[in-house]
Amino acid sequence: MRVAARGAAPPRIDIAAWTVDKDSDGYDIRFLAQAPLAITSPSRRNLVIALGRISRPIDAANQTYAIAFSRDDGETKWETPVANPVADSNAGITVDPEHDTVIVCSGNKVTALRLYDGEVVWQRQLSRDIIDANPVITNDLGPADRLFITDADGFGNSAKLYCINVDECDSVLNPFQPGEIVWSAPLGSSVGNSPAYLPACQGGAGLVYVASPAPGGYGNGVVRAFVAADNSPNLAWQTANPEPLGFFGGVSVAPPTDTDPAPRVYVASYAFFGGLDSGNLLSLNGLDGSVVWSVASNRSSSVPMPLPDRRVLLSSGINGYGSASGVELFQETSTESQTSVAGVWNTVFSTWIDLDGDGEIDLDEFLSLGGWRHQPALLTADGRNLLVVGVPAESLDLNGPGDGLYILDIDKEPSSEDFIVACSSATAAGGSPGIAGVSMASIGSDGLAMFGATPARLDVNRNKTRTIDDLYVWEAGFGDRDVNRDHVTNEEDRRTLIRSLRPTWPQLRFGVLP
Repeated sequence: MRVAARGAAPPRIDIAAWTVDKDSDGYDIRFLAQAPLAITSPSRRNLVIALGRISRPIDAANQTYAIAFSRDDGETKWETPVANPVADSNAGITVDPEHDTVIVCSGNKVTALRLYDGEVVWQRQLSRDIIDANPVITNDLGPADRLFITDADGFGNSAKLYCINVDECDSVLNPFQPGEIVWSAPLGSSVGNSPAYLPACQGGAGLVYVASPAPGGYGNGVVRAFVAADNSPNLAWQTANPEPLGFFGGVSVAPPTDTDPAPRVYVASYAFFGGLDSGNLLSLNGLDGSVVWSVASNRSSSVPMPLPDRRVLLSSGINGYGSASGVELFQETSTESQTSVAGVWNTVFSTWIDLDGDGEIDLDEFLSLGGWRHQPALLTADGRNLLVVGVPAESLDLNGPGDGLYILDIDKEPSSEDFIVACSSATAAGGSPGIAGVSMASIGSDGLAMFGATPARLDVNRNKTRTIDDLYVWEAGFGDRDVNRDHVTNEEDRRTLIRSLRPTWPQLRFGVLP
């Protein structure tokens, strides 16, 4: 779905459980800070997996590796060399849990690594390089599940959407080998266009959605929907952006609601000039591609974040070129006759103080957050909606780790004192966050950092399981009771333990906030 939201309470981000910046042989790791991380559960090796460059005597300088670390203590479990990203690509790690593989899209290759030890399971070379795009993998197509990914031709006309088989070959039901290209479809121009898919159990229609710029990179971008299960490209619909702007990022898709029986597709456009409303945010009917609404927004290649109550968050903007980095919130409203949308707030405008009185938004006059290449994450639990978002680096390094993380209460106004819930140090974090359970990982200039209670810290009685017995032991005053590892045992440790022992939060039900 590419909806970066989880039902989870926020961890502490002022203290890291661990930080790592070297591999098991002591070589420095230069992490791809804004590339997505993957975090797996204890039943799936309990790993944090990231991409990083390592210079070894036996390799070419700055060879890229997929590196798996223990979620508990940061110990390196395996590292596998992969194709070097091109053009500062921020494509990251995707886990295919159905096949216990780690998918890496770098250079012009899609590589599946075995989750257990990082060994290559299969590899497929595409026609062109992959830039900033991450794959989506189906899990509801029976014996013939597929991986979808785009390659890049940003201002040319040769990019494609690829459909790749991930299941075992069956001569009747699935006559393709794992990693074999089932079909490809021309997109014209494309860069950063991660596809999205809504499973049938969430109300999906069996379509994979992908956006792209206009041919040649300029003009009205296009959103397309293809039938995911077909063994040849079957275009269900395509819709041009009503504005003369292209799409250089991924799409998200939200399930139907009681009042809206169709899935909803969201995508934001990027503008190469203009101010803080030079782009647009678009919402489409996922069944037929009809435009539900379009609203002016800051330029972005980030994936929009729809909320269950039809609000939409967008990380957008760049510090310079007439723009500024921030987060925007939009609210959709519906009547019997029409559906419309309006901006609620933009952190740039809401926090701007014109210190020099020149009427211009200068870099030191507002709270700089997010930006056009950053992907925040939303934590929805305990009646709160908290956004985890990075701070762009003052050096304006678009690929660097940033200068810290904030946790923001999006139900507050950005100008209010309680809008900022928590923040990390400038060096501890800043890259796009990865969240699992009560743990969160992010890459800062200090390296890869893990925040919150790791699975080992939840095992209070040290019997290698995490059950209600750990809470009983905690209440009795025994065991390792400093669950959140802040060197103080208090009620916050108890709350963290209780949160981790609750049944897994259900998928966010659109239409009502948990």
